[in-house]
Amino acid sequence: MKNKILMILVVTMLGMPAVASAELIQFGTGNILTFRQCTSGETTCDSFGPMLFSTWGGIPGELLSEVSQADVAYGEAYGSAVLTEEPGAAELKVITVSLPATRNGSTSVILQRYTNAGESTEKLTFEAELTYTQTVPAENAGFPDDAGMGSGASAEIVIFTMDVDAIETGATAEEVYGALSFEQEPAGLKDLDAARAAPSSDETGEGTSTLSATTIIEPGDSVWLWAILQGIVVNGATVNASLETTLDRSAD
Repeated sequence: MKNKILMILVVTMLGMPAVASAELIQFGTGNILTFRQCTSGETTCDSFGPMLFSTWGGIPGELLSEVSQADVAYGEAYGSAVLTEEPGAAELKVITVSLPATRNGSTSVILQRYTNAGESTEKLTFEAELTYTQTVPAENAGFPDDAGMGSGASAEIVIFTMDVDAIETGATAEEVYGALSFEQEPAGLKDLDAARAAPSSDETGEGTSTLSATTIIEPGDSVWLWAILQGIVVNGATVNASLETTLDRSAD
């Protein structure tokens, strides 16, 4: 999971409390919303301050997590993540609305362990479709999107293995999100395949992107499926994005 999109995640993990009461899970959903001040200059957001406040969503081992937050001085954000009963099938959603001189973010994440319970080798194709709409104020259009400081939606899917059969999380939504974001990377984690999309770049518009990751799995073996969706907006921009994932299992 070395290449996951953690610009916001790395910052939010700093200073997180230790897990108070451990629970072991093989699937989960989580969210985080962040609100910061933003200073424009050469770009729409040359620098941004520490999180003034944040909100988490998630309960250990739950198929659904959802969170929303609104503030008159910063804007609004919403996030949801749903795992269906079909292996690898999930729906992630983020909505972010910023006000002038703010940088807001919404991130949703899912994790699921999959085991080949059959008697034949399987070819797994983990796919996702990212759909987004975005509005950016006209006064932001002249800024270059340097160092990812502009507004946009991004997503990533990963298939990986690790040496543990379950991951450890705490009871709070903050601890759940920290575990699903791999604040502490489990032993033996190894990416098998991954795909990333970040199609929107600080301009008004809409679009879709398709992601695909593939691996081969032998009978009795297990892999982990991970997906993340993130929407970042600055200085009056808005993003509404969704990510739908599916898993195709075919005989190899």
